[in-house]
Amino acid sequence: MGQLGVLQAKVDAVGNGADTVRGQLPPAELRRVLVDRLAQRYYEQAKAAMQGAGGGMPGGGGMPGGGGMPGGCMPGGGGGGSPLSALSSPATSLASAFRPSSPRDGSGGDQQEAAGLPALRGGSEAGRRMAEKALSARGTPYVWGGGNANGPTGGGFDCSGLVQWATAQTSGHVLPRVTYDLFNLGTRINPADAQPGDLVYSEFSGRGPEHVQIALGGGQVVHAPQSGDVVRVAAMPRNVVVKRIFSS
Repeated sequence: MGQLGVLQAKVDAVGNGADTVRGQLPPAELRRVLVDRLAQRYYEQAKAAMQGAGGGMPGGGGMPGGGGMPGGCMPGGGGGGSPLSALSSPATSLASAFRPSSPRDGSGGDQQEAAGLPALRGGSEAGRRMAEKALSARGTPYVWGGGNANGPTGGGFDCSGLVQWATAQTSGHVLPRVTYDLFNLGTRINPADAQPGDLVYSEFSGRGPEHVQIALGGGQVVHAPQSGDVVRVAAMPRNVVVKRIFSS
């Protein structure tokens, strides 16, 4: 059983209104709801245990069906410290245990390479900064319609939401939120000349491009791909249109 299945089984055992999360939610949103509910349940148990036993964390039987909560899931590792301080924001604390790790913001090509990320060289400074910002969101879940100039919404980003956020946070410019509208901006260039911060459009329909990605240079992009996936680096696909929105 996968991680999502384990979470579902635990919530079924705990109860607490699990039926409300069994509908047609996307996998990423379902994961967030399940984790939030588990976190709240665990927080309540920890609080009750402290009040009733003078401080002690529930042991092996603390989580129904789960055999207790492993210490590594708590901020700061190990079992030390107050369980209430570790769970002062229970949903956030537990959710962090299941969220894919994201790298720290890079400050140059050498640091990017040291972290196992593409080196962002060439292009404009504004383009590199925008691409670096987008890279800092690696691991954030894809959420259809998610994201705006201020950050993820609904627990994540979609492709154009990631572009709008990364650009607004680094240049102060708020680009159109919809991919079709984004496509009207910039100067078309040869895909072989793509540089960090250029916008890469693919999956064309009668209305225009259905997907937008951020070029990193070297034939790579960072993007929010689809439901069930996360923001990640990928190879630039074929049959794309590349547009430059930042002047050199």
